[in-house]
Amino acid sequence: MDDGNADMSGLHVRSERRQLNFYKPSCSHPTNDAISKPCCVIYITKLIMDYRSVFAFRCYTSSMTQAIAFFNNKGGVGKTTLACNFAAHIANTGRSVVVVDCDPQANATQLLLDETVWSEIYEDMDSSMQRTVLRVLRHIRAGDSGIDGDVELHPSPRFNVHVLAGHPSLSNIEDRLSTSWSEFRSAELGGVRRSLWARSLVKCIDADVIIFDLGPSLGALNRSVLIGKHILCNPCCRRSF
Repeated sequence: MDDGNADMSGLHVRSERRQLNFYKPSCSHPTNDAISKPCCVIYITKLIMDYRSVFAFRCYTSSMTQAIAFFNNKGGVGKTTLACNFAAHIANTGRSVVVVDCDPQANATQLLLDETVWSEIYEDMDSSMQRTVLRVLRHIRAGDSGIDGDVELHPSPRFNVHVLAGHPSLSNIEDRLSTSWSEFRSAELGGVRRSLWARSLVKCIDADVIIFDLGPSLGALNRSVLIGKHILCNPCCRRSF
């Protein structure tokens, strides 16, 4: 997108590309104490939700749920911190927000929920599978191609969002989705449906914005989420390693 002004169906749009070089988390957000990485919440917030951005044009003119994925193949760049604080900002504008934790480390779940809540979720292994994102994928894990859209969303009063909790056993579904990815490329219906599970999940959740927090991997699980989103945020930091 070129710098400058453009008219898009009556909406004044301006590029904010130059702000990519700013990495000072200086916002006075109530959850700013969670920011510990060199990423700028102000920049991402403005880029996606400001009327002057092209991303905002889609969000403000569409009545559909918007799915946003935060992803980088490198760890330690602030994906989870940025995703959770961005979710809180969007929620404070009056929109309903759900954060889907698709990282087997479940860091977003621990950040968004009180310790007593997430401890209760993971206390029993069998029940935790029914109360996390694993429930969505239970049919796929069993060899079917559909999802279970009857999921439990946990409220996060501090961030003003709801959370579909992650689970460490998410890593075990990589082989199944990897096979489905090959079937997807061969246009086999079962593989297509399994690979598009995240898109099906978006249709099942009643929210204005759904934010997917992904782990640092280019495996089949993350690929299946990335093809089901509308917007991709790729947090970066200026470091050699």
